[in-house]
Amino acid sequence: MEILQSKLSISISNIFLSDQLLCRFYDKVPSTHTTLDISDTTTSEVILNVEKMRSELGIMVLNKEQFLVAKNNINLKELEIFQVEKSPFSIHFHQDHPLAKKEKIYSQDLFGYTYLHFPYDFYSYINFFNKDQIQCSDFPKTLTCNHHHSIISLMKGRDTFVKGHLFQADELKSAGILTRTIEDITDPVAMVYVKRKREELSPNGKLFLELFANYYASQGPPSASEEF
Repeated sequence: MEILQSKLSISISNIFLSDQLLCRFYDKVPSTHTTLDISDTTTSEVILNVEKMRSELGIMVLNKEQFLVAKNNINLKELEIFQVEKSPFSIHFHQDHPLAKKEKIYSQDLFGYTYLHFPYDFYSYINFFNKDQIQCSDFPKTLTCNHHHSIISLMKGRDTFVKGHLFQADELKSAGILTRTIEDITDPVAMVYVKRKREELSPNGKLFLELFANYYASQGPPSASEEF
């Protein structure tokens, strides 16, 4: 039977979703008229949106400390969190940035440049750049922007950098944005998704989640029990 209309609402934080992933979803969704509602927001808002049923799925990239705090918070809200894959902590900057000339980059090298980031939330303060526990909020020069694609524009030809991971390296490369790991930051980050515990996903939710997990996971299916 032909499906005329369908919708999928998701919230994302700390990730530029792959264009290829979104196109695969569009190609496979069975409805004639489809609404894909994607909210780029903070980690706290992702969790809240799923809890309040404003989003069916929440996708985030978290470090170990953020993950443990989020997991405890999520368990109290009748939600569940699944880890998909890990990545080394990385930074992103334009190919003309002075950092592009460095063979190796250390966390102290970043303090002469502008830290470009999404608005802070609770989880932003559980975010350290190195073993000395220098917080992201400690940078002397910052630029806050609440729109992911504008963040890409603000990296072009400027002294800005964005913290990130390898999950989005290919996506950013096409815009002239480089991705480099930091020599003295060895703890990984993890891509996770959040859903409501006692609610079956919609057909569109199941389709998107399957495509999402297959696109990003390289070490088997997502696990609810797997941790850092």
